[in-house]
Amino acid sequence: MPLIVLMFVVFSTGAEERIIRVGGDRAHPPFEFLNEAGQPAGFNIELARAVAKTMGVTLQIELSSWTEARARLQYGIVDVLAGMYESPSRHDMIDFSQPFYNTDYILFVRKGSGIDGIEAIRSLRIATQEGDPGHEFLVAEGLGSNMLVLGERLELFQALIDGKVDCAVFSAPAGRIAIDDAAFSSLEAIATPLFNAGYCMAVRKGETALLASLDEGLSRLKANGEYDRLYRRWFGESETLHENAAPGVFAAIAVSLLTLSAVVLTRLRTAKRPAPRTADELSAVVRLRAELDARLQDALSLPDVPLEEEPAMVPVKASVIVAEDEAINRIYLKRVLEKAGYEVRATADGQAALEAASEGTWDFILMDVSMPRMDGLEATRRIRALEVERNAPHIPIIALTAHAYAEDRTACAQAGMDGFLPKPFTEPALWAEVSRIAESRLQENPPGR
Repeated sequence: MPLIVLMFVVFSTGAEERIIRVGGDRAHPPFEFLNEAGQPAGFNIELARAVAKTMGVTLQIELSSWTEARARLQYGIVDVLAGMYESPSRHDMIDFSQPFYNTDYILFVRKGSGIDGIEAIRSLRIATQEGDPGHEFLVAEGLGSNMLVLGERLELFQALIDGKVDCAVFSAPAGRIAIDDAAFSSLEAIATPLFNAGYCMAVRKGETALLASLDEGLSRLKANGEYDRLYRRWFGESETLHENAAPGVFAAIAVSLLTLSAVVLTRLRTAKRPAPRTADELSAVVRLRAELDARLQDALSLPDVPLEEEPAMVPVKASVIVAEDEAINRIYLKRVLEKAGYEVRATADGQAALEAASEGTWDFILMDVSMPRMDGLEATRRIRALEVERNAPHIPIIALTAHAYAEDRTACAQAGMDGFLPKPFTEPALWAEVSRIAESRLQENPPGR
């Protein structure tokens, strides 16, 4: 507990200089979304602003697609995600604040479907959002092959309307808001919970000072009643409020923090403080932030990942297809490959990757698994069929996916993929997999054969 106070005070020193960049989902009401004026809004956004006020810092909020928001956190373009459900699989790369909301995940179906729970959907088609806890839950339940993985919340419900799936798995509050729209009036929610998830603020692994400050801010808001006010503004009076707010618990935490603060402040007074920044140093910080903003606008603000003294990758051959629907990942991969000397054809979906593969000779393909129009698995199956039909050489295909369960690897292999690269990955990991595939290909087809 003393550590929390210590980090908060240290982090707040010179807070007038500190800008925290916050990312999130542009289409996840009531939590976070772009309103009619195109401005960030929602419970998460107002809560983040309230926490920032307690910390004495300024926020820059940038909402995007959920997949891109996660990539922005991974590559350091944003410092915090305003809201992210906590799950064991995410703890390797992300640190979570204390939960500020708990919600049930439920099924959404067409009215009169007769579907009433998890056992009823095991042989059905299921829509889920990429990177969402519902996605992870379905994979854990052994339902990975049944899934249609989509990028945006409303796409799930449109797929239900269009008959592409039999049900969708999503968080109860956000899903119910969606089906309140007249366009989705033929859908209904099945109230029986599939599982419960805690909603938190998220930072990159190891950002302990920032995380402690966020936790401190949340504790203060819950202790002084500001959390309750924001909750009622977005969700109204609900029996869930007591579970989510728990004001008595957090008031007790606040009392404990205040009891320990005198000891911590005494330590701080004797600690060596950093010298205040000069006007030139502050100007340099402002210039750097402006440069980063400009790079982000061009989707080129992803930092180069050092190879940690590994030798630069020398391409075995020079032509590659990158199939990736998220622009920020697609541009990153294209830039990294081109720096190494590759000629890159970038595509945004499986159909375009298939067309590119049919038009020329390629040395390998980096294939995202979850893409619109045609996913990576189907694109791979069709490329393999085309090779047989044309008696063409086998193109090595490396899967790119956020899911690394055994069944995901099996599905990729069965579709005809040669390699597997779980997201997020480092540049050395990319080259290691490319090199493995290249070496395997040379062993199968040695020069002169």
